[in-house]
Amino acid sequence: MRAADLILCMAAEHRPFVLSYDRAAAGRTFLLATFARVAGQWDWLATSPAGLVALAAEHAREQDGDDIDDPLGQSPDAYAACAERLDGLVTPVIAALVKALPVGSTGPP
Repeated sequence: MRAADLILCMAAEHRPFVLSYDRAAAGRTFLLATFARVAGQWDWLATSPAGLVALAAEHAREQDGDDIDDPLGQSPDAYAACAERLDGLVTPVIAALVKALPVGSTGPP
């Protein structure tokens, strides 16, 4: 976790587990839904993926419904709904991070 530039959790209950390993990760650990929302609002201002994470650390505010329920032990429909929600959140996060790459960059080595 110390080497991670961004840590995304599905639920708020996961954050204390992350921070128990690395308290310095607080500024780069977010709920996926929270980060997706903030990234979509601030991606136009970020000049790098690290800049986007810094903007998120400054502006992220969790909202009701940001936790993603674990479908473990539930019906196949619950798994499908979870997968659909994850796809709907991960896709804009990746788009925002790519958009924040400096012009001409091909991404991390």
